[in-house]
Order: sequence, then structure tokens, then C-alpha cells
Amino acid sequence: MPFYAFSVNDRLMRKSIIMRCHIKTIKKNVRNLYLRGLMPLLYLLSPCGRAEKIILYISLAYYLSIWAVFVFLLDNRLGLNIMGYDTMYNFDVYTFPYIHCWHLRHPLFALFNIIQDTICWVIGLWGLNYKLFIHTIITPILFAFSNLLLYKIIVLYNKDSKYIAYLLVCLFSSFAHVILLAGQYETFPFSLFFLLLILLYIHKPQNIWQDNILFATLTGVTSTHCLKFIFLWIWDNSIMYTIRRCFKSAYLFCLLMILPTLQLILSSLKHGDFWGHFITNATGFTYLEYSTYNSLKDNFFSEPLFFHNVNAVIYDPRVYMNSDNIMHATSNMDAYPHAIIPVCIIFIYFFSILGVLLNIKTKIVKVMLSFFTVDLFFLLVLGYGKNEAHLFCLHWIYILPISIGLFLGKFRYAKIKYLCTSLIVMITFVALCYNTVVYVTSFTNPLHI
Repeated sequence: MPFYAFSVNDRLMRKSIIMRCHIKTIKKNVRNLYLRGLMPLLYLLSPCGRAEKIILYISLAYYLSIWAVFVFLLDNRLGLNIMGYDTMYNFDVYTFPYIHCWHLRHPLFALFNIIQDTICWVIGLWGLNYKLFIHTIITPILFAFSNLLLYKIIVLYNKDSKYIAYLLVCLFSSFAHVILLAGQYETFPFSLFFLLLILLYIHKPQNIWQDNILFATLTGVTSTHCLKFIFLWIWDNSIMYTIRRCFKSAYLFCLLMILPTLQLILSSLKHGDFWGHFITNATGFTYLEYSTYNSLKDNFFSEPLFFHNVNAVIYDPRVYMNSDNIMHATSNMDAYPHAIIPVCIIFIYFFSILGVLLNIKTKIVKVMLSFFTVDLFFLLVLGYGKNEAHLFCLHWIYILPISIGLFLGKFRYAKIKYLCTSLIVMITFVALCYNTVVYVTSFTNPLHI
């Protein structure tokens, strides 16, 4: 019987049945996303046992103290301009209810911060302005949970010694730009948190619901992370399987991208410049004239581990926004004030490289090297972030304590293991004391160019 032979009531009934089926399917998917996706990931984040609770609470107190120094001792002349390029520097743009979501680099970052934006908007109705406090408070919390994830990952390979995991978490927390970024509001702490979550996730039961959540959050924070997601399965499966799984993992991300995409289209129609809105933000800080040598030195052998400039560790982004000022800004960071610091850096990288080589066949090493390769591609080939060593380190610096943990986990000779552990204890003590003192005292003499 053709469709037109049905009565009007029959057709309405069929539409009603179809609509109810769609609603039922949506409810089922939302329920699965929560129960099978979000809940297992929250379980990974929950501290289990006394040791993990100690790590979480001590880390939270430590990073909150760093955050307090940043918020309450910050030089008023610098103000919000010392924050990240895409967040606090354009902070007035992110004001609820207007959500300026579209940035090619960080397409969903504004959506992830809608709670802070809402709070700022509400208290702004009474003429109050606590944007710096409200938005930066999330950063020490993210770092505390990052320490917890780092501890869990290291314990997986050092089950016989939780003290090694404690030590390596302390080493990570003492790095210069871990301290520097612990009080600032940027995308990089979010990237660190989600990358560590993925490294723990690959050792646990997985499903497509969790994949969708991780893909949406990680890629939404920084779009280039979508390339890193490919390497989660390519080591154990065929290329076609990996491609299919990546597409299936992008459903939630595509759904969340509807609002930013619509905003992009509307802005393009209004200003008549689609490509400018789409790509300009991504190329504004790409400096190909900055030498590869300086880029490698600044990203791996300078600021990320130990502060160079004892008088100023807080850099004004306006320095880096002008390519003429790049060399001037980094020229005072060529030498360390103490000879012991280069020795510490050499040993850190030496132990890390040995840990990678001794465990090259393990999945976590393959995944970490894949992530690192993606960062090097954007840094050295595309030239993106060559001058931002003070920020990009959180995309890779977690590799160092994990690799050292893998290195120590391979030892069966107690005397050699104790010797290496004692050396790492001394390095951690030097880094923590030196970097903390420089960080606190630098607020009395910030860099102005």
C-alpha cells in the first residue's frame, strides 16, 4: 500500500513512533557515553589507596602554593598580558553568554571553560572582576591530578618500589617550567593532563565511548593532538583498522564542533574573509627565521628544566609576538649561573635515553616517541612554536620521569640501582631548591621589553 493511502492520523502516528525511537536512541547513547565512557575514565583519575591519596593531596598543596605566589605577587604592570596568547591575552573575548569558540589551534577550549566564564559573567553584573583568580585556580588542580596520573604510570613498571615513583613525581614537579606554568592559565596544562590520561588509558580496558571522550577533549584543547591519537592503535593493528577507529572516535568531537563551525561561517560572511578567520590564528606565531639550533637548545636544554635568567622568569608574550625581539629576549639565557646545573641536565637526559632504549619494544615507549615525533614535526618542519620553548615543553616533558622510571625498573643489581636512585635524589633536590628560589625572587624584577 503506498504511503499516500494512509490517513493523516496514521501518518502522524508513524512520525510519532519514529520520533520516539530517535529519542530512545539518543538517550541510550548518552547513557552509554556516561556509564561506559566517562565513568571508567573518572575511575582512572580517582586515588586508590593511601599512597595515591598522599600524592594527590601533597601535589595539590604544592601547586596551590605556586599558584598563590603567581596570583598575589604578580607585578601589576604586567597584568594579564603575561598569560597565554589564546586565553588570558584575549580574555575579554571569552565572556559568557557570547562564546568565541573558533580557533584552529584550540577549537573547543572556550567550551571547556564555560563554567569559569559563567561565574565571571555573573559576578561581573555586580561590578566585580576576579577573572585572574577564577580562571587560574583550575591550573594547580590539573597539575595535581597530572602528578597522580604520572605516579600511576610509573608504578605500573616499578611495582616493587613505590618510593621510586614518589621520587620521579618530585623530579617532575621541580622542573622549571612545570613550576612556571602551574600558576598560569593556558592550554598546555590541559594537554599535559589528557596526554598522561591516555598513557594510563592504553593499559586499561578500552572502548569506543572512552575513545570519543578522549579524542574530543585532547583534540579540542589543541587540534594538532588529533595526529597523536592515530598512534594509540597503529602499533598493534593494521592501518585500515586504525583509520576506522579514528573516524569512530571523532563522533563526539564533530558534534561539539557544530557551534564553533557555525560561528566561523557567520564571522566569515560578516567580514568576507573565510580563509583569514580559519588559518590566521594558527600562523601568527610561526617564526621560520628562528634558527633550528636555537630552537632545539631552548626547547630541550634550557628553560624547561632549569631557569637561566635568575632575575626574570616571567616573560611578557609581547616579546614573542614581535619576531624582531626574539633573539633579544633569549640572548640573556645563554649560560647557567651554576656549573652543577648542566651536569644535572646531562644526567636527566642520559637516564631518560637509556630508559627508552632498554624498553623500546614496550607500547608506552612507542606511543611516547610517536607523540614526541609529532611535536618535532611541527617544531622543526613547519616551524610552529620555535620561539615558545617556555610553553611547549608540557607536550613532552612527562617523558623524562616515565623513561627514568623504566630505566630503574630494568635494574636487577641493587648497588647500581641505589647509586642511580641516589643521584636522582640529589638532582631533584638541586632542581627543587634552585627553581623555586628563582621563581619566587624573580617577581621582584620581571622582564620588560
